[in-house]
This record gives sequence, C-alpha cells and structure tokens, in this order.
Amino acid sequence: MGRTRWALLAGNFVIGCGVMVVPGTLNELSHSLDVTVPVAGQLIAVAALFMGFGAPLLAGLVSGWDRRRLLAAALVWYALGHGLSALAPHYTA
Repeated sequence: MGRTRWALLAGNFVIGCGVMVVPGTLNELSHSLDVTVPVAGQLIAVAALFMGFGAPLLAGLVSGWDRRRLLAAALVWYALGHGLSALAPHYTA
C-alpha cells in the first residue's frame, strides 16, 4: 500500500476510536468530570445531533473542494476539537 492509503487508514482508525471510546469509558468520564452518568451521556447525544444536522449542511458548503483538501481539513478540525476538549478544566467549559 502507498503512503496515501496508510495515511487514510490511520485517519479513519483515529476517528473510529474517538467515536467508539466514549460509550466504553462513560463511567470514568462522568467521575472525572464530577457529573452523573446520564449528564455525561448527553455528550454522546449532542455529538450525534451535531453530526446529523451538520453533515448535510457542511456537505453543501464544501461540495466543490478537492477530496484530499477536504479530508485533511476534516482531520485537522477533528484533532483541534479533541485537543480543546482535553484541555477543558470542567464539564461546563
């Protein structure tokens, strides 16, 4: 496989892990954020709502972009979001 495919594979793996790790660590997440499990579970619901409503809107906005540019921008946006979330001092930040 070429370097491009390995990069795509790595990006897809990271996004997949980011989506699947939250439900498995919900108890620990709620404890570290000092909130109840249902409140921490709302993180999953809110993320799903944003993806559900945002994906069609964003698809219309970036339909003319090159696929490589779009994928790179999406991965950078995803990494920035996770980085900022990790730096948040508490749940309401």
